[in-house]
Amino acid sequence: MIEQQILSCLLQDNSLITDTLLQPKHLHNKIYKTIFIEIKKLANEGKVVDQVTLLERLYDKLPSHNDIEYITNLEVLGNVDNFSSYEKELLDKYTKLKTIEILQTNLAKKDELDIDKLMTELESVQEEVANETGDLYELYLRLAEQPFFENSVDDGIPTGFTTLTAKLGGFRSKEFYIVAARPSMGKTALMLKFMRSAMEKDHVPIVFSLEMGEESLVKRLIAQYTKIDSTKIRNPYMLSEKEKQEWLDTVGYLSQRPHKIFTEIRTIPEMRTAIRRAKREFKNKKVIVFLDYLQLLETSEKFQSENYKVEYYSRSLKHMAKDYDVPVVALSQLSRSVEQRQNKRPMLSDLRDSGSIEQDADVVMLLYRDAYYNGENDDNRNILEINVAKHREGEVGLVPVYYELKNGTMGDLSRDEFRRVIDSIKEGKSN
Repeated sequence: MIEQQILSCLLQDNSLITDTLLQPKHLHNKIYKTIFIEIKKLANEGKVVDQVTLLERLYDKLPSHNDIEYITNLEVLGNVDNFSSYEKELLDKYTKLKTIEILQTNLAKKDELDIDKLMTELESVQEEVANETGDLYELYLRLAEQPFFENSVDDGIPTGFTTLTAKLGGFRSKEFYIVAARPSMGKTALMLKFMRSAMEKDHVPIVFSLEMGEESLVKRLIAQYTKIDSTKIRNPYMLSEKEKQEWLDTVGYLSQRPHKIFTEIRTIPEMRTAIRRAKREFKNKKVIVFLDYLQLLETSEKFQSENYKVEYYSRSLKHMAKDYDVPVVALSQLSRSVEQRQNKRPMLSDLRDSGSIEQDADVVMLLYRDAYYNGENDDNRNILEINVAKHREGEVGLVPVYYELKNGTMGDLSRDEFRRVIDSIKEGKSN
């Protein structure tokens, strides 16, 4: 009966056809599903949808000419004012039936049951029919409290740099961040600084490292903490007695901080499973996700070009941030076109393989080290430029920071040094 009422409403008010969340798979009755498909086709062709046009299209498609009565009786069965209620009822029914089907299929496997796969399938059903009502009551209630209660504001996770945190508001839940650069600019070192800052505030960084192993990554993290030369960190037998103690102290500290590093996970579904587990494990803490780096993701899907594949990755990462209520920070390569210009400072147009990265990201940070291209001197030796080139909800601009290449140490510049670097860059651009 509910399927008949929905089809009736679509005939009475054709505007509902493009507005509805329903798809053919949501209808159980085969005849009603056939009618629904033709209704959608007629609407897509810009034609009026009524009994006459439907009968013309379906006369030869219905199993029996007696089924024509399904159409002739439709228009009087539903009340357009109740369409939202009909729609919700059908989606709820579909969700229950699909959930039972998934459970029965998976539980029948017994010894071969894959719990993670089962959870992912169940989760996808809920996402598929998410009820976006547009009701803002809860949001307005929360906003009303914010001026009066300090903890009512959802502060972002600090970046580890005072100026950058102030500019971005920290890393905020549901937002997708891109950190892009050419090789050797400091992407991974900056990610580790962000990771370290999150841990120090008792948040939980989840790192998907597609390029480096966990030991190499952790050793670079130790180098940042201890300020020991990375060559020694890679070869611990070279450490002095004092450095050995610093090494032990740092290893002990890091072992007590909640964080995870995955080096074998390479697909979006695997990442989603790992994040879901982490959210369950650290349910009272904020989680932040890092990916090093986007272009190394893998998928079994087939795409016409690399651009379409990267578009799939960026869109999936954006959805991941929203679905799991976490900040997602992805490192990304820039195209080689940077190297062809006299001025090597990157621009948004240099984002590699797809303009969708810029479109999907809430924030894009572009990295540049002048010392890499123009040789080290006293003025630029330890300077990393972080250019906030896109910020969907705030200001853009340049944030130079301290970066000591030999151990990966990063931090804020003094006020005078910060101003000097900004002025020198402006002067260089004007010459």
